[in-house]
Amino acid sequence: MEFHRGQRRPGTREDAVEAAIDWRYAKEPRLAVGRIWSGIEAVFGVSSELVYRISILCASLLEKRGEPRRARFQAVKRLYGLRSKAVHGEPLPREQLVLAMNDSYRLLRELLLLTIERGHVLGADDFDDALFG
Repeated sequence: MEFHRGQRRPGTREDAVEAAIDWRYAKEPRLAVGRIWSGIEAVFGVSSELVYRISILCASLLEKRGEPRRARFQAVKRLYGLRSKAVHGEPLPREQLVLAMNDSYRLLRELLLLTIERGHVLGADDFDDALFG
């Protein structure tokens, strides 16, 4: 499995690994949340309909069908909402911000571990199998 193949381009899936490492060095939890979510978005390589697409793909990849998948879908949507508030500077209590940062990191970690378990960067076939398989 290669994350770095040839010259690296910003906005690629390599950003997921870098985000999992460097978010800890952000000076503020808001910046850390934004960095972690840039990694989560990089796992999927999506740029439109982000909230729904990322939520459904995370839930489908990480949970079995049924209530666990629905609960994960809702949890990821909630986290993405907190991400948006953090990144756009809306008021958030520090405790909620730190919780969002930690939960977001756990999600990114799960996605990266799944990538390692499968032995390849997750792609369209993985997403289709998770959704329809």
